[in-house]
Amino acid sequence: MSTLTRAAAATIAALVAILLVDYAVATRRAPRDDKLIADLQRQSQTDAALASRLDSEQKRITAAHLSRRSRDRAVSGMLIAAAAVFILFSGRLVGRMSLPAAPARNRKPARPRFLKPPAAVLKSPNRTLIRYRITDDCIGCTVCAQVCPKGAIRFRPYEKHRVDHELCTPCDMCRRVCQEDAVEIVMTAPAPVMDSGA
Repeated sequence: MSTLTRAAAATIAALVAILLVDYAVATRRAPRDDKLIADLQRQSQTDAALASRLDSEQKRITAAHLSRRSRDRAVSGMLIAAAAVFILFSGRLVGRMSLPAAPARNRKPARPRFLKPPAAVLKSPNRTLIRYRITDDCIGCTVCAQVCPKGAIRFRPYEKHRVDHELCTPCDMCRRVCQEDAVEIVMTAPAPVMDSGA
């Protein structure tokens, strides 16, 4: 951060503090001034000598209001100028910073998003033997994790995803939404039937 940017930031902090203190003082003083004026108005109805004091207090309060308003306008103008300097020079500083290059990925050309048709194997009686496997083509876009109704795919941005087969109910949505064709259907072998007779 340059010296000018630091100075602008310090100026912004100081001007905001001035505005906050001014507001706090005015907020605290206003009820007392209102009560004083109300009391003087009530007393001046019976004592004419208090009318001059009421007039002088009203002038003092009005002058204080006008003074605070002009001071706040000046401080606000300086605050805007300091903020403009800070934004201008911090933007130049950010523009000069060198950001690390994103890791290169072997991505396929971008294609429009579309939903593939459901796999024919889902209609077979062997549906319980279906498992989904996510290949190395996965780019971690998280679309499959977002559409999985059972939460069987953990949300892991920019990482290769995995299917939790304990939670998976083969609905085929992960394969249908994957635009990288990174989800494959794998048929598992049925469990062997144990012969209980012998």
